[in-house]
Parts: sequence; structure tokens; C-alpha cells
Amino acid sequence: MSSMRLASLAVLSCVGCEFFAGTNEPWPLEASTGGETTAPDTNPVGDVCPTTTLGHKPHTRIANLKFQGYKANGTSVIAPQGDLATISLCDYFNPNGKNGNYKLLHLTGAARWCGPCSVETSGISGYDGTRNGPGIAANLAPLGVVFLQVVFESEKFGTPATVNDLQIWMTGHQSNFASVIDPGPTALHDFTDAHILPINVDIDLRSMEILNATTGASPSLEDDLKGLLTTLSNTPPMKN
Repeated sequence: MSSMRLASLAVLSCVGCEFFAGTNEPWPLEASTGGETTAPDTNPVGDVCPTTTLGHKPHTRIANLKFQGYKANGTSVIAPQGDLATISLCDYFNPNGKNGNYKLLHLTGAARWCGPCSVETSGISGYDGTRNGPGIAANLAPLGVVFLQVVFESEKFGTPATVNDLQIWMTGHQSNFASVIDPGPTALHDFTDAHILPINVDIDLRSMEILNATTGASPSLEDDLKGLLTTLSNTPPMKN
């Protein structure tokens, strides 16, 4: 799978932000306020999420991380208002094709202070101040690719995101995919050794196997994901 690993961009600066994406600053220890730990460990049709071979590297399985946020409404722009919904990775688990068309989950971690995160999010939603096309999420939804974005820091480096931060981020990017706030300081932090953003994790929804775990925004994200779909079509799911 190494040939399919998503490319990382060089460090990009964020005008007006305290830090560059790509600094070697350690992860702050402050806990986020958006945690949710009570979601079931089954998908909507009752399949139990895997609990073996869990890890943070390719060829291990991702744990059933649980969040609070706003669910997708097809590929329509989400109005981030009202009560938060519980969203877990197991919602997308699809071992036998009975849980919708889900095939591949692109999980991405972002912060409001991060310029490259904003660029990547604009590409996924298709909005960068003006509507410049359907975006990657809408283009790939019919192919079985689903997106979930975790916003875990505010506009200030090291400050956990709040619901208000999530709403500002989603509104500014006209997000049309599920978006949540981080449940704690270790939910996605284990996928990187330094504060390099965005975090991108691609998951085979047949088995919850991690295919890629990288940092940095890929300039060819849509093609990368299409390539992973091709690989999945020719590869059996990870065995227990």
C-alpha cells in the first residue's frame, strides 16, 4: 500500500496565525470540551465494530472513535445549528455491504489556525469563498467515499475547539460532509508525532483497516482516493 500513501505538502504558513503548519511543537495537553463516549460499538444495521489489531499505523484497525458534531445530509451544505449529534467511526462500518454504499472513509483533523487545513477543506467542500464546483466530497460520494472532519483547535494554537469554533469553520467552508469536535487530547493526536496538520487517515470500511495515516494536505486528494478505491476492489478485506 506504500505506493498509494497520500503525499504530504511542504510546510505552508497561515497568515495571522501564531504557528506554521508543520512546526515541531509538542501537542498541548488541554482537554477538548467536545467529548462523546457513549455511542454504541455497532453500525446502524447491528454489525459489531472490530476490536482486534487496533492501532494508529497502516495495516492495523482504527478504534471506534466517538464524537459530537453535525451529520451529513447527502451532499447538501450543512447548517451547523441546533443540538449536536453523536457520530462514531462505527457508523460507517460496512463489512457486508448492508450499511449503505460506504467503502472508504477519509478522516481528517483540522484546526482553525491552520492554513493548509482550510485549503484542504475548501477542496473537499468545493467552496473557497465562492462556489467553484461540487467539491471532492460530492464527486466521490457515488463511489462510496465518505468524509469526516474533526476540528480540534480554535484559531489560537493549543486551545481546544468549542462548538462555536466548529460552527464558524463549517459555515466558512460551507461544509457538506460530517464535521465534529475532538473528544480529547489523544483522539487524533496519536496519528502524528508533531503538530503537523491536517491529519489524514484513510480507512477501509469493510474491516476498519487503516490504509494511510499521513499529515499535510495532498494536492491530488481526489485522485489519491480514487486510487485507493481501485486497490480495495482488487484486495480482500483485512482478516480478523
